[in-house]
Amino acid sequence: MANDTNNTSSSVIATETTSASHVIKIDGYTVTKDLMENGEFVSSIPFSVGDFLWNVRYYPNGNCSKNADYLSFSVFLESHWAEDVKAKFSFKLLDTNDKPVRSRNFISNTHNFSRRGSNWGHSRFIKKRDLEQSEHLIDDSFTIRCDLTVMKGFSSKGSHCKPSVEVPAGRLDLHLGNLLSNKKMNGKDVTIYVGKERFRAHKCILAARSSVFRALFFGAMIAETPRTIEIEDMEAGVFRLLLHFMYNDSLPETWSQDAMMAQHLLVAAD
Repeated sequence: MANDTNNTSSSVIATETTSASHVIKIDGYTVTKDLMENGEFVSSIPFSVGDFLWNVRYYPNGNCSKNADYLSFSVFLESHWAEDVKAKFSFKLLDTNDKPVRSRNFISNTHNFSRRGSNWGHSRFIKKRDLEQSEHLIDDSFTIRCDLTVMKGFSSKGSHCKPSVEVPAGRLDLHLGNLLSNKKMNGKDVTIYVGKERFRAHKCILAARSSVFRALFFGAMIAETPRTIEIEDMEAGVFRLLLHFMYNDSLPETWSQDAMMAQHLLVAAD
């Protein structure tokens, strides 16, 4: 019996994403803080990520009354055709070298922006007092960066290792030969008389191996397939060899190979 020696496959299920960054410089921090009320915001210019338009909203006096001492930021979905867009984002305060300040780095979970106008953000990104006392407010200006990643779906890929199967060598000749030699196997459906000897065989095998038998058993003019036939002008020993060859595709190892017998076989096979 064949054994599977290697039947292993592997796959990777990955999230397809699109990411982009948008840098926002607040130039004139004091003016925005003095002129705008709590809950009011200024929007960045629209930018595209994952085939959708977005903007960042900046609330210089917080997005609601309980956050009035903080700067708030949010990501806003602008595309009117958008529906159930999953995305995550981060807000990072940048230093004078445009590098993120490690203590001011907010990373969100994945959110569902269900329709146009959906927005998510960070209500308490930094206290106004902390920003004003930091080295990152230079000439009344500071810079943040929004990194936005849109989830586009899932994909799977992998490799399928075909099983390494040990296929046994074909021995059709042996199996067909057993059909002929094994007297206990049923299925022989024709009796052939040659001289004084009787041979039992299978019509389908004889017809497949010989056009003469094919015409005899299944010819167009045959009304009923014969169950017995008689072959004249042939020795029984020659027919026995011929029958062996039809089933085994070879002659018996004990065959004497004399010239006269070979001649009779050639005539019979014609």
